[in-house]
Amino acid sequence: MGYGVEKNAVEAARLYQEGANAGDAASHFSLALCYRDGAGVERSLERAFEHWLQAAEGGHVEAQAAVAQCLFTGQGTEADLEMAAGWARLALKNDAADAAELVARIEAALRREYHSAKAV
Repeated sequence: MGYGVEKNAVEAARLYQEGANAGDAASHFSLALCYRDGAGVERSLERAFEHWLQAAEGGHVEAQAAVAQCLFTGQGTEADLEMAAGWARLALKNDAADAAELVARIEAALRREYHSAKAV
């Protein structure tokens, strides 16, 4: 962020990677943001998803919502509405911001998918 020091995205990403290597969920989350934005690392939605998933599995609530969003939209991973719904419900249970809206959007998509499959 550059508080008290010169802003350096490459060094920030390196430090987040060290924390992620040690299993720190918050570091995985921050590193995912770096990959999403191409800040200090080459932009990669796939790598962003991998780190969000690690953070989510480590209990990071915002990462749980990010994983749900990626699975819902297919960004950085293959879309999977059932898995997206599970992660979104967990994020909602853990009071993630905007999780209720995300759950509603995913469940609406699941209903549409179900009714489309039923009509065939």
